[in-house]
Amino acid sequence: MSRALPPNCPAICSMTSTSVSPIILGTAGAASKISLLGDAYEAIVTLMNSENSLDTTPLHYLGQVREKIVEYCDDKRFALAQLYLLQSNLLPNDHPSLWSFLARSAQDGGNEAVAHGARSALWNANVWTGQIAIEEARYYLTRNDHKSAAFVLDTVFGDAPEDTDARLLLARCELARIMADPQGGERKLTREQVADLLEGISTNTVEEVMTVVDLLRFAGHYESALERLEGTFEAFPDDVRLRLRKARILEQTGDVLGAILIWEDAVEAAERYRTEGRFKLLGLYQRMDRDDDVNRIVTKLHGSDLRFLERLRLSLVKRQRGVVEALVESLSQGGAVLEEQSHDELIEISEILLDHGFVGLLLWLRRRRVAVSDRVKKVLDQAGYHVGGPREVPDSFDKARKIRSPEFLFPFAAFLDQDPRPAGWPGAVRLPCRILLVNASLKAGGAERQFVEMCRSLIQSGWPSDLIDVALYSLAQDRGHDVFLQDLEKLGVSIFDLSQRKIVNRSLPPSIGTMLSALPVDLRSDIEKLWHLVEERQPKVLHCWQDRSMLSGGIVGIASNLERVVLSARNMSPATRREISLTERQGLYAQFAHEANFAMTSNSRAGASDYEKWLRLEDGAFQTLSNSVDIERFRPDWRKPKEQSEPLCITGIFRLALNKRPLLWVKTVAELQRISDRPLEARIYGDGPLLREIEKMAQETGLKNLVIKTTASNPKELYSRADALLLMSRVEGVPNVVLEAQACGIPVAACDVGGVSEALHQEGKGRGLLLPAEVDPIEAAKAVLEWLPDAVEADPEDRLAFVRRSFGSAAFAARAMQLYSGEVP
Repeated sequence: MSRALPPNCPAICSMTSTSVSPIILGTAGAASKISLLGDAYEAIVTLMNSENSLDTTPLHYLGQVREKIVEYCDDKRFALAQLYLLQSNLLPNDHPSLWSFLARSAQDGGNEAVAHGARSALWNANVWTGQIAIEEARYYLTRNDHKSAAFVLDTVFGDAPEDTDARLLLARCELARIMADPQGGERKLTREQVADLLEGISTNTVEEVMTVVDLLRFAGHYESALERLEGTFEAFPDDVRLRLRKARILEQTGDVLGAILIWEDAVEAAERYRTEGRFKLLGLYQRMDRDDDVNRIVTKLHGSDLRFLERLRLSLVKRQRGVVEALVESLSQGGAVLEEQSHDELIEISEILLDHGFVGLLLWLRRRRVAVSDRVKKVLDQAGYHVGGPREVPDSFDKARKIRSPEFLFPFAAFLDQDPRPAGWPGAVRLPCRILLVNASLKAGGAERQFVEMCRSLIQSGWPSDLIDVALYSLAQDRGHDVFLQDLEKLGVSIFDLSQRKIVNRSLPPSIGTMLSALPVDLRSDIEKLWHLVEERQPKVLHCWQDRSMLSGGIVGIASNLERVVLSARNMSPATRREISLTERQGLYAQFAHEANFAMTSNSRAGASDYEKWLRLEDGAFQTLSNSVDIERFRPDWRKPKEQSEPLCITGIFRLALNKRPLLWVKTVAELQRISDRPLEARIYGDGPLLREIEKMAQETGLKNLVIKTTASNPKELYSRADALLLMSRVEGVPNVVLEAQACGIPVAACDVGGVSEALHQEGKGRGLLLPAEVDPIEAAKAVLEWLPDAVEADPEDRLAFVRRSFGSAAFAARAMQLYSGEVP
């Protein structure tokens, strides 16, 4: 059976000074092509047509042709050898060895074009060998054509080859596929297939190591990628690239401090990576809110000789919108600033501005005839900014800088040209119906645990599990995004991992595609994946949990014209949390709040009020959807009474991040241990970027018996040893751990922030302790010491009754159904 090459795979390379196409003697077209070789062709014609120049006996003829081919190849006259072979009428299907010899000789001699032409001739003659496939795949990969390379390899070896070279090349194809389309639409191999493909492959060069490691990390196999790297550092001790790969993996798996240490070393050791490393360190230190280090890196960058593109990047990382605008204005004025930029740099500048939503600045650059990318031109034209288009192109820089994405798309319904909705739309939604619940992940966290509790509460209330779909943007095991996956699977709902889900038909309606291409890059990918799932599952209700899902889900809800959309914040507003990237989306939140079929919720009245104040909304614009606690899963009898001589266990359950103030927690417990007559032990359950700093602080403060568990999620493991829960967060919604601890009868002390006071039992001897929002560890320890004895001895039933009354699953489900139906009192 004949197997044709892909459309972009030439059968045999076209005639050039180093390659030829198949030629039929005597045709005018052939003569015109042959003339390109001039004297060389004349020599061949003379040789082949001269009397007795070739013995016509088949074996003698074949031998003489072979001698000539060998002679020409020895002289590195590969194009001549190819032409001679063509004119000899010895076809590759009858004489594959001659064509294979020509392919190998040309390959070894550095003539890729002739080698490719000979291999293509063999391929088209159905002479498929492993070596031909491998060389052809390498040829296509050097030309950035991973699709043709993968086709050739799949045809000969299948998708699970045993040949090591073929597997490495397939890995390169898949990696190129991912890099060409990071959103995953072109991705072919599943996570499991990547592991199978790379299993047992040995790597002999740095490039092979990086191919394997990069493919593993893109597929989410972070531990395997790290193991591969650790085994290569001795073999390639001086190659910084391998250590930087490790830094990227550590960052992806949450070990930010480990990544920082590697980048700091690279910045000092390798000038080549100095600027890139400082930009990376700037982002990492910002994530950890380490202002002193941020300022140190910024000073270093300002003191270095940055090109325009790097100064633009620095301004974007620091979120200095005014500086970005000033830089672009100077570029638009021409002169030396513009002349210093290469064409490629100008294209990259335009792409960066588009990805960050600076649509107006791009319009201004285009108006000033500064080069922008084809993608930027297409987006601006499709958005209506063209001659005779519906949108007015700004005629001043001041007007241009005010045009930002996504704001210039508001209102979305008008941009999407949706028909006006009738008065009273959509009316009450009939329940139960198909519902799609969306969250970023199932990592260890209170909001993620609440997400699973929401599903459980709905099912316990009678909602059929086969009408509940759950979408997660990531369930990567190595990143800890699947902590509650087993709990969710037990509920029997349909679960979709959007990071791994293949989109069979990626086509979008024109209006949706135009909107998507004009959005900032941080919104683009999430929205596309979720939109396709909504189109497939057709839910009546879309319920999005936490800010990331709220932003993408809100846009999808409008674009898909869903009947009911519920957006649930589970904390205080981004402004209070100091999450700058989210505060820039203030206009987007406000747009959602004005949609008639949207319900905006928070899990506390304090949180709802905070969002209303931030978005300048009327009181009541945000509804309250409190947390749900399945009382049956938490048992006061897990805890056994202790003798006075036994140490009390002070427990903390929180993410090891700045907003949770874990260092304040360590200092407070260390001081409490110092002033208490009764022995104390300390335990923390949680993980995050401050793990190493917490361990260091525990040593410095003398809290040497601190135990930190980073993977625990089972309720009994979390609460069975605890005698008191201490929470020192700077900002909270309704802390789930406060409710769960009280459901186990455990007394709680926490700082009075966000919705903590709403979650804390505050009556009688067993009341919780509200600490000031801003408190030093010495004062906090004194307050806890005074409160703790009575709290430990109090009847735990009072706390359990409080949780059952205010946060039971039945009450949660009833409230959620009101929001879903639209019949909110």
